[in-house]
Amino acid sequence: ATRSRSNQNKKGMFARHAQVLVYIPNLIGYARVALTIVALAVAHSTPNVTLALYLCSFVLDELDGRAARAFNQSSTFGAVLDMVTDRL
Repeated sequence: ATRSRSNQNKKGMFARHAQVLVYIPNLIGYARVALTIVALAVAHSTPNVTLALYLCSFVLDELDGRAARAFNQSSTFGAVLDMVTDRL
């Protein structure tokens, strides 16, 4: 009962969601996957764009870890997503 009351006090995007798929760090992870796919698609035609997308993905890697700690949104799914995107 205490946990549900504390969740009701938090509003909007910063409330702890019941569904791990919409945690802020996981949303950042999805963006990293999308950036990687686009970077691979344009790698041969525009290497400078590929480099820029890779650098954006690198910065987002740092931000998703910080977001997980800041919003207390660490999860096993997020850890696996982060490992997978690091290897892409």
